[in-house]
Amino acid sequence: MVMQLKIVSMLAVLTACGTEDAGQSGTPAHVVVVCTKTCDPAARRELFRRWADRALDRAGSRFEVWHAGGRSTFATEVPARWPAPVTASRADFIARGEEHVAGDDATAVADARDAPGDVEVDVLGAPEIERAVRAGLVATAPAHVAVVCDLSSSTLGVSCQPSTVRQAAITWLEHGGLLEGASFEVLVPGQGYDSARRIVERRVASHAVGARVALALDAIDALADAVAHDRGPAGSAIAETLRLAVDDLADRRGVRSLSVLSDLRQYTPGRWNFEKQIPSPAAFSGWLAREGLAVDLHGIEISACGTHHMRGKGAGIFDARMARKVVELWSGVFRDAGAADARIVSDCDAMCGGDDGP
Repeated sequence: MVMQLKIVSMLAVLTACGTEDAGQSGTPAHVVVVCTKTCDPAARRELFRRWADRALDRAGSRFEVWHAGGRSTFATEVPARWPAPVTASRADFIARGEEHVAGDDATAVADARDAPGDVEVDVLGAPEIERAVRAGLVATAPAHVAVVCDLSSSTLGVSCQPSTVRQAAITWLEHGGLLEGASFEVLVPGQGYDSARRIVERRVASHAVGARVALALDAIDALADAVAHDRGPAGSAIAETLRLAVDDLADRRGVRSLSVLSDLRQYTPGRWNFEKQIPSPAAFSGWLAREGLAVDLHGIEISACGTHHMRGKGAGIFDARMARKVVELWSGVFRDAGAADARIVSDCDAMCGGDDGP
């Protein structure tokens, strides 16, 4: 998609009265304002005034306003030279900017681009996302995240919540999800390897900073909505889906993470039903090897949440002891696969710390 910036012209035609260099008292200062569903016009004007105070002597400095979905409604740039009379030209520049920055229309078009200099991104109406965006834009490598979203009945609907996936997406942005090439995908286990479903996949394309951030806001909501509205078949072939997710991550370059939102009660028709019996680690690991489902987790950060000791709908007796055995079994599988620091917790909201039990 070709992004276009609507730019308000704030420069008068050069006259015989002469001009003055904008000056270079520092590197260009760029401000990118991204609007969420709420985008207070007064807040946009205030950010513009602050930018103008420090940018008028820095030729090439830009101010842009973007909206979710990659639509830009305002952009302006400090010129290399001010028309005379300089004081009046600068005052006119600011006045026209304050007039148009809060609106949704502009009068001309310029190419979207990233310009050299310092960039400040302000996400209006979403301070949590703003913090993640600012951290993510200075990340050293693109981030790749695969989420295994278990929607089977045994999870009691608590393992893979839309809010959990949304938070995972925000964390992804924070660790490099805004860099070109970054990726995020959600996979739902089925009854086997071939029936796992990839319900959403996002890759970050090469766009200007404002467009990338604006598109990311849409992506966060889209990821959560995909989970909330999914009505496809779901199963508990966890090992098979893990293999698919790790295969997807294997060829990615950058920071790689695997998030398993599941009670980890493996069900493979005709072979395993962890609701009834949990096998020995040796038996399960042997089966993984024979079926080609063993994975290599070296270099992949893995976390899992959603384990519990409640009985699933229509299942037999399942208690805390069995839940503990499930956690111990998968902890061993992850460790043998090369994930020395794998964490399995019960509460997905406590993924970043706290509970370590089943």
